[in-house]
Amino acid sequence: MDHDNCDYTALQYAARNGNVDICKLLLSEGKADIDAVTKGGATALHRAAMMVKLLIDSNANVELKDEDGQTAFVLRLVVI
Repeated sequence: MDHDNCDYTALQYAARNGNVDICKLLLSEGKADIDAVTKGGATALHRAAMMVKLLIDSNANVELKDEDGQTAFVLRLVVI
């Protein structure tokens, strides 16, 4: 698995930037170490969580529903 000078992987960048398609591709192709850790100790899951926190802290409306009637929080619970 390739890392940059801060030990970030492609999966960590994709997760941080919310690029679901790239995350799926890297994981399905076996091209990603899902638990790879940066020099700062962060994983792809940490990076994805940072994006969620940024959006909520920027006053994203957490009550909005998608075409299936699900909020982002309900969607998260369905995934788990």
